[in-house]
Amino acid sequence: MTSFALAAIEAIVAEMHVPGARSSLEITGEFEPLVASDASQRLFGHYAACARSLGQTIEGVFAGGCADSGFAASAGAPTICAVGPIGGRAHSPEEYLDVDSIVPRAQALALAIMRLDAV
Repeated sequence: MTSFALAAIEAIVAEMHVPGARSSLEITGEFEPLVASDASQRLFGHYAACARSLGQTIEGVFAGGCADSGFAASAGAPTICAVGPIGGRAHSPEEYLDVDSIVPRAQALALAIMRLDAV
């Protein structure tokens, strides 16, 4: 969590609204970034090859953020992220989705799943 965000949360927690009440903040876990293992890179290669066989170009990009995929990767599971529709500006009022990318991305993912025995 960025220091600015954490400082804002700490300020909220420190503010007392009910006389005699108290609160505290304890961070017990954090999202981990997805760090690709050799197995994850093979899985991505498999997915990208399946997409190519459907005429799609898929390139791996490290976004530097954290997501649920980081939990799976940190547990040692081969993991890839962001195989859904194309979009941008995540979690903002300007977030968007390219509707025309839904079916092609679903087809690539379905093909990759069907051919998992090849990985």
